[in-house]
Amino acid sequence: MAFVMAVTLSLSAVEVIPQLNDTIVAEAATVGLVVKRQTLATGWEFTNTLKGAKASKVKWKTANKKVAKVNAKGKIVAVGVGSTKITATYNKKKYTCNISVVEDMKADDFNFCEEGSTYKQVIAKYGDNSNFEAIDSQDRFASSIETSTPIVYTHTYYYEAESGRSYNKTFYYDKGKKVVACLLWW
Repeated sequence: MAFVMAVTLSLSAVEVIPQLNDTIVAEAATVGLVVKRQTLATGWEFTNTLKGAKASKVKWKTANKKVAKVNAKGKIVAVGVGSTKITATYNKKKYTCNISVVEDMKADDFNFCEEGSTYKQVIAKYGDNSNFEAIDSQDRFASSIETSTPIVYTHTYYYEAESGRSYNKTFYYDKGKKVVACLLWW
């Protein structure tokens, strides 16, 4: 009888012990801007989106209305040459998009390679919101470009034409931050 009672108690004890591997983990939705940097010509526009957020709850604001305006739906209009930040606020958290506005550019302007120009001269022409970074020798584009000077830095502009076509222009620099090559792709 003692044996039966001991087995019964041990079986009932197993039922009340919680199972650790039955824990349910909810994944958090990732919220972020679709476009974090953009170069536009004066008069051009595009609409940014805060992914993972309910659009009607997002509040948009510009830091400088003389450079770019933004409406309640995230539509950004380039007004004047310069740089500004567009901020989307959602659930008391802020997300920032850097906007550079340049003079209206033609396709030939964007295709032109400023070989020998300094980094500061490129920034003056195209704005300051590009991704400037040091590269390693394994960069697939840099390793395919033949130059007499080693490529040490790169930065890329993302430029959306009025027609809706997007261009990417990458500048390659030597150690003195002078342009040694450019690559335009779309």
